[in-house]
Amino acid sequence: LSTNQTTLNGHFQIEGDTVGRTEQDIDPVIRFYHRCDDDLKKIGYRTFAISYPKEYVTIGRVPRKPFDIGKLNLQIIYPRENRDMKFFD
Repeated sequence: LSTNQTTLNGHFQIEGDTVGRTEQDIDPVIRFYHRCDDDLKKIGYRTFAISYPKEYVTIGRVPRKPFDIGKLNLQIIYPRENRDMKFFD
């Protein structure tokens, strides 16, 4: 529903809206694509996803309850982490 990039110090805020959708067809997940602590010779980006509870999905344009994901250490390998070859530097 939306994409964004981090600031220079790693912060991000992302919003999407559900116009034209119902709560039943939304899979609340945030996907991360990054090159942190990665071998620069490798092609593509490291990627993983984090699901979050549906209670943070608001039908409409204005979010009612923000989800604070906290701090993530991108040096570790997350469960089901893959390499996405669609994006290149």
